[in-house]
Amino acid sequence: MDICIDLLLKFKDGLKSLNNKYLLEYVDYCIEKVKRDKLEVAFVGEVSTGKSTLINALLGKDLLPIGIGPTTLKLAYIKKDNIDTVTVHYKDDSIKVFKVKKDIIEKISKDENVEDFEISLKDFPFERIAFVDTIGVGDIENMEQITYTYLPLADAIVLVVDVAKLLTSQQKELLETAEAYKSKIFIVFNKMDMVLDEYTNLEALKEEISADTKQILTIYK
Repeated sequence: MDICIDLLLKFKDGLKSLNNKYLLEYVDYCIEKVKRDKLEVAFVGEVSTGKSTLINALLGKDLLPIGIGPTTLKLAYIKKDNIDTVTVHYKDDSIKVFKVKKDIIEKISKDENVEDFEISLKDFPFERIAFVDTIGVGDIENMEQITYTYLPLADAIVLVVDVAKLLTSQQKELLETAEAYKSKIFIVFNKMDMVLDEYTNLEALKEEISADTKQILTIYK
């Protein structure tokens, strides 16, 4: 592992003369991926599709901040460890460790000085898997480029679609951007409970979702 990291660091030094911010960030992500040594499952989608809510449900706890509008403004890694901590990586390369509390996580997520952060949990259900809560596509600060840059590094991508909105222009753009990684994309239609009252029966909703899925398959044919 140390040899791989050393090679990547040397590669990064050689790229600095190109002055390509995104390429350098990509190498940084590669270095972090080697360090983590876990399969990373990225939860991706438009703003307010319920990515964080879905992760909270899978974890069985109210951990990540949720709400209307952008709530995830930094990449958040959630993984298993021997102690519950939040490790914050700042843009000035400093690192701080905090207790796992929802209000602290919410504050960190909105801190402009934060690069990304890791949440370590003793009761995380998977030993060799980490969840990654990504920045929503189409947020007001136009930060989705961070998500797009991260996509090649994810081992699996869970595309969360709000069933009430189905395929918006933002979702289609995300699908088209992620087309190169289609073999590792899994689609989750979320917020089903919020639209059931709008349909006379469940079959009508299933038909609409089926039609939407066909559009996705058309993009990925």
